[in-house]
Amino acid sequence: MLGHSYLPLHVGRRLGVSRCERVCALCSMAVIADEYHMIFDCPTLAQLRVDRTALFRKFSTPAAKFVQHYMRHADRFAVAGFVLAALCCYKVAVVEPG
Repeated sequence: MLGHSYLPLHVGRRLGVSRCERVCALCSMAVIADEYHMIFDCPTLAQLRVDRTALFRKFSTPAAKFVQHYMRHADRFAVAGFVLAALCCYKVAVVEPG
């Protein structure tokens, strides 16, 4: 993603916000909104994950959850679709804070 997305981790870096303050704007977990949180943990994005169950079968245990492995999934078009949909959620949260 090269650090140019609407993830709070990236937006905060560009705006000079302290890393510990770059928390997820979509959920109440109060954790840094990085790629791992977006792909595997954010409860607000759970339905996106459910809609793409096949993409997450190999990543059902904490020990198997690696962003690098997920991004190398055989169905790269589906991965790209999930990432785009998730990032769009963050864009809406940034443009229309709620």
